[in-house]
Amino acid sequence: MGLPAVGQLKVVTLLTTNLAKARDFYVNRLGLVLYEDRPPEFFQVRSGGTQLCFDVALPGGVPPEEPRIIFQSSDLPRLYAAVKTDGLPLKHDLRGDAGRRWFSVLDPDGHEIIFAENA
Repeated sequence: MGLPAVGQLKVVTLLTTNLAKARDFYVNRLGLVLYEDRPPEFFQVRSGGTQLCFDVALPGGVPPEEPRIIFQSSDLPRLYAAVKTDGLPLKHDLRGDAGRRWFSVLDPDGHEIIFAENA
């Protein structure tokens, strides 16, 4: 029969090997709002109604199965140009078709961040 309604996604937690580098990337380079900062344990940023929480990875680093993050953009060509100008590490150049365009970058821990736009 299924579960009752789960509700709105509120927090996604990612692991990082370096809180300071991750905080700099998400706050200073991507421009997300710092919501909570508790070094050396964790920090959280906000994007709309969702929070991204970054915890320190255990020895051995970040597991390769870590999830990708997808942001919806209302002006993908402008965002893509800004990302290239800022020198963020591109994983995939701008691509797609009339139905959906996207590109992706890597954060300091290798998490793929996808920026997408419905064309």
